[in-house]
Amino acid sequence: MSHAQAPRPLAPAGTGPLAEPVLESAPFALEISRFACRCGAQGDSCQPYHGFWQYLRLLGLGKTMSGFSAEFVAAIRQAAQTHLGPSFRILISGCADYSAYAHVLAGCAGLSAQPRVTALDLCATPLILSRWYARRHGGDLAAVCSDILDHRHPGGYELILTSSFLGYFLPARRAELFSRYAALLAPGGRLIFTTRLRPGAEDQLVPFGPDQKEALVRTVVDSLTELSGRGLDRREAAQLAAAYADLCASYPVNGEASLRRLAEAAGLLWLDCDRRRSEAARPGVTGPTVGAAEYLFVTLGRPA
Repeated sequence: MSHAQAPRPLAPAGTGPLAEPVLESAPFALEISRFACRCGAQGDSCQPYHGFWQYLRLLGLGKTMSGFSAEFVAAIRQAAQTHLGPSFRILISGCADYSAYAHVLAGCAGLSAQPRVTALDLCATPLILSRWYARRHGGDLAAVCSDILDHRHPGGYELILTSSFLGYFLPARRAELFSRYAALLAPGGRLIFTTRLRPGAEDQLVPFGPDQKEALVRTVVDSLTELSGRGLDRREAAQLAAAYADLCASYPVNGEASLRRLAEAAGLLWLDCDRRRSEAARPGVTGPTVGAAEYLFVTLGRPA
């Protein structure tokens, strides 16, 4: 860290509108990721992402729920308030950690409709974290380790949530994803999601560039005093930051029109869309997950 830049204080556990004890859970996430993270078809592991993500959040280099935390809580609450049944079935499609579940509990707090939540991911690590959080904060949570395209649920869900998930899918498979969401929604159910907008061809994978990777590693190492006593030394932090940059890449979504076509083809109603520019997580750091960008916060619905 430069002498001109004072250490940025870390937020203590449980502060703010959500109870997210990241200071406590970051070392736990790193530890369990070493044995629980899955390997892909090419032998690459998601451990640099799931194991390091909460440390990036602590350093201000990771934005939970794509920076739309308040919007997710409000949208969850609105959907729960309009639901007439005693139980409110929710699917979290893709989890980085327990944050989406924390948003569900915050959105449904004090309401008569009790959320019955299914957290679904290909990897066990975020599901273990979600169960860890549920044991401490309550609620009805089922964890399912599966591909979303293979998931089935009798009766469907009243609400499906996902954040920055579309970038994992080639454009040719996004239609299949939206059709699966439509099939999983109960009549009148809603799909709420965020996605980053990026110009260019949607079938061209966008990785961290060499300079972006170097800047991320340098920022993490220079900021390491902020993580003193949090289970991460300088060498491992540099390795994880580099591996995170190597792993994280996404296929762009280049505009609202692309999403509207997907929704229409799946038979979903376009209910709302909020467009916002999100600034870089920290000055001088750019890349697929940390740079300044425009995002969309979209609400779709299945006809009643």
